Amino acid sequence: MLNRPSAKSVELDQAIWIPVNSDKAQKLHVLTGFEGSFYQLNEIVDSLTGVYSLKTEAENLLIKIIDASGQATQTCAEKIASHLFEKSIRTVRCLKGYPKYNRSHDLVVLIYPFIKNRYLKISPDNMRMLGAELGHLHQALKTFPDEDAIEETSKLHLERCLSNKDTLVKILTSIGVDTQFIEETIELKIADSFMSSPQIIHGDLNYSNILQSCHEKKPIIFIDFEEATRSYFTPLVDVAMIIERFIKITSAQYDDLLVSFKEGYINETGIWFNSPHHLTDILRSLSARALLLLASEHEKRDQTWRLKEQSKFLKLHHDAMLYHEHLANWQ
Repeated sequence: MLNRPSAKSVELDQAIWIPVNSDKAQKLHVLTGFEGSFYQLNEIVDSLTGVYSLKTEAENLLIKIIDASGQATQTCAEKIASHLFEKSIRTVRCLKGYPKYNRSHDLVVLIYPFIKNRYLKISPDNMRMLGAELGHLHQALKTFPDEDAIEETSKLHLERCLSNKDTLVKILTSIGVDTQFIEETIELKIADSFMSSPQIIHGDLNYSNILQSCHEKKPIIFIDFEEATRSYFTPLVDVAMIIERFIKITSAQYDDLLVSFKEGYINETGIWFNSPHHLTDILRSLSARALLLLASEHEKRDQTWRLKEQSKFLKLHHDAMLYHEHLANWQ
């Protein structure tokens, strides 16, 4: 999975759930063991993999069906979600007995309670609350029992990313990109930025993975911990993602948003970026790592999509350097 900023494409309560045809519904019934009305998010495709909602007489459920190659990662992600739930962190975990492997289809089925929520509204108050809840999340992740395995997986992940440097340089040079600063980031900053005082973190904090309940006093809900299974990095990587994806992209109030978020996080953890360069270095490292991941999938991806993603991450890398002085003022 690529770490990338996610635009809010549609509010969750406005998502389009399309009724699944009877033939596919029967296959889903056999695969899941549940009866009811199946709906697929936004479009119907032939593959059984995807995200579904299920309305039964008793309850509404959310179903995710994935390829079996992702079973180990998903199982670990669910263990993380269960651990956080036990630590009073708001999240969504599978029903008991899931994830479940289906041998006949070579697929993994995950079933969750369907929770009505929305994307996080950006305001100083919500950013302060998000900072505090992220601090709670990081404190809880410190006590996850399988830390050693995730630390090892994270080191291997980072090594695989860095090994794609020559491929990335070749790809970018072929389209006329000056790679000097990208190479500098890869060689001098990624490892140091990611591995300073590491612990398990979320690793993919975007609009899709931070939700807001409409009815609760603590409305922040963290979901999707797949990336956490290979994210034993400094918790400030998560903090930088919030700044990049929720604060830096706003057209106004971004200084007020940053101050509020910073207050909430520091009040819970007591930590922040240790120098004016630290935030910039992490932002550069995040975009460079994404470019390295794209390079590793160069032959597998649609060219139009790949070029669009490359352009986005090159711009993010450029912006981190261009606006270094302003970002430094946020320390």
